[in-house]
Amino acid sequence: QRWLEPLELSLNAGLIERWLGTEAAYRRELSGVLKPRPLKTLEQGLTSLVGHRLPQQLQHHRLIAQRRGPAH
Repeated sequence: QRWLEPLELSLNAGLIERWLGTEAAYRRELSGVLKPRPLKTLEQGLTSLVGHRLPQQLQHHRLIAQRRGPAH
């Protein structure tokens, strides 16, 4: 089964710090593909949206399995 779930995150300074702070894992990953200037632009853009809600779309997958007995 698969279903979508709408979600909204409230953008705040703490969330941006968690994503893009100097020690944040996400920032390290982005630094591997973005130069410093675009990364700074992203940070500034998110900071300008503090107080707004960021819509997200979660996609869930439910897998059902059945264990079989030993092979003969």
